[in-house]
Amino acid sequence: MASSTHTPPPKLYGTIVASPSTPSMQPNHLSTLDAADAISRLLQRLLPILSLPTRASPRANSPSSVSFSDQNLNLLADLLFASSQHGFFQLIDHPIPSQLARSAESDSLALFDLPRH
Repeated sequence: MASSTHTPPPKLYGTIVASPSTPSMQPNHLSTLDAADAISRLLQRLLPILSLPTRASPRANSPSSVSFSDQNLNLLADLLFASSQHGFFQLIDHPIPSQLARSAESDSLALFDLPRH
């Protein structure tokens, strides 16, 4: 009879630490119907504390435009609103030369083309 080699779990500060069990190691005693019932009971308990949005956000076809001109007295409010509602915005009326913006975009795209090591 062949003997199997067994290494004991590592000891940390005098305590034996066992690795956590994975779901595949745990016995599955639930039938599909029992599992569905368990999920249903869980959802019924959670429903009072779940919060769903009261309205759907309008879909944006293009990013919000925020003017960087001296005449825009609401610049900070516009930036905060666009950032919080959409997560991004298009900055217009800025003094950044278009060549510099194209160069920055080109360099950032080249970053993704670098070879992986």
